[in-house]
Amino acid sequence: LAVVRSPVQRIPPEILAYIFDLCVIRGSDPQPTSAQAPLYLARVCGTWREIAHSCPHLWTHINISFSEKCTNRATDVSKASLALDVWLKMSSTLPISFIFTDHRIYHPDTQDLIRLLVDRLRQNSRQWKSISLQLSSAYFPTLFTFTLCDLASLEHLSINSEGDVLTIQTRAHLNLTYAMNLKSLAYGALGDDVHDRISIAWDQLTEVSFEFTPSWGISPQVPVSRHFPQLAQCQNIITCSLGIGERVRSRTAGSITLPLLRTFRIRRLSPRSHVRSAIDPLILPQLQTLEIDAALLVVGWPPRWHDRQFSDLLARSSCSLQNLSIRDVYFPDEELFRCLAHSRELKSLCFMPCPRTHDILAITRKLDVSRSAGADTAVGRVGAYLRELKLACTSESCFEVIMKMLVSRVGASARAAGVDALRRFELVFFDLSTETASSARSARWARLDIFRDSLEQIAAVNENLEVKFVVDVPYLPQYVDITSGS
Repeated sequence: LAVVRSPVQRIPPEILAYIFDLCVIRGSDPQPTSAQAPLYLARVCGTWREIAHSCPHLWTHINISFSEKCTNRATDVSKASLALDVWLKMSSTLPISFIFTDHRIYHPDTQDLIRLLVDRLRQNSRQWKSISLQLSSAYFPTLFTFTLCDLASLEHLSINSEGDVLTIQTRAHLNLTYAMNLKSLAYGALGDDVHDRISIAWDQLTEVSFEFTPSWGISPQVPVSRHFPQLAQCQNIITCSLGIGERVRSRTAGSITLPLLRTFRIRRLSPRSHVRSAIDPLILPQLQTLEIDAALLVVGWPPRWHDRQFSDLLARSSCSLQNLSIRDVYFPDEELFRCLAHSRELKSLCFMPCPRTHDILAITRKLDVSRSAGADTAVGRVGAYLRELKLACTSESCFEVIMKMLVSRVGASARAAGVDALRRFELVFFDLSTETASSARSARWARLDIFRDSLEQIAAVNENLEVKFVVDVPYLPQYVDITSGS
């Protein structure tokens, strides 16, 4: 009787359906388990099951993943087929987003699972809106046969090899000529032993990604080289992401102009990588966002992997860069200053280079507009339109200079200098201290708290300013007691 009188029983079905939709985790796509929606919701009671089964939009995202701990490959097919069949049935005719990941190394026993995927993908070819596949490249010859069908609804395709470097000679042809509405392609095949080719109408794409997956770890063998020349045919792409490992063996003669590209991402993947052969051919006249990072932060990598490539790119492109992000890569101050000189309309800057001990005093002083004087005009200053700024440091000696720079870029000081006031400022402090005495560490944390309070006081008197101070301890050691046995 209490259950019948429960307020939840009086909620209209359409309201419950809306609540159910909010419960579905679409950011990473739901796992087909009874512990997550929508399966979890369908197990509560008969009424909820009926509502969940009558809402196809709850079943339009599915994520099937096999971790390294899944050693019993004999059950792979039954698990995957059950999940796929349920989602395909419940989603009715709505487009589906599908993610499949297999982190395990190649094994012949998994070929049956790959054939199952190919079968379901082909049988329901017109229903797939987005497909993301990450697995060993040794499966690619079998996997790629799924594309020989009508993929009318497919808008995004991502195929990336997992991080096992094999000596298996693999030949594969990714034929996407039937994916007439495909707009986004992300592709990465690891190793010299993968001989692949892609057939697609490159000019229909608006987003392209080559070898950009961060899961490989260190030193993929042949990034970008096989498909980099195809960028010349991608005249309509708006976003491009490139992973740079070994030298790009480009067969492209002359320059590559991408007239519509607005976002360009570069990722360092290898200690022997150099951006020269990937960056030098490019001309990007509409570039607005440039993001530079590394797949891993490795102390032993040779620091220099570029010279003036990035500033020269901005110079010859004559673009109006608005967002610049540099993370976990070597980036000398001189090259940064050159980039800023070619980015007079910059609105957002993130500078967190490698090594972590990189001194940011020079860039901080460069951004301090209170030091500008005389005939120097606002439009000629560095970052005159800067509204978002994120920096990283490891030394408390930077705090005073950082505070002075911040004060110069907010409120009346910014107006007096003729620059836009900062709206968001974030400082990441990497605590590399090796102090073990509790009193010393307590004193250090007290000083950090004082600096945080100072930042918050500045934000309190500047209502449009948001500040954030993060203390990160990236190399905190962990000690294990070893007791010798008798």
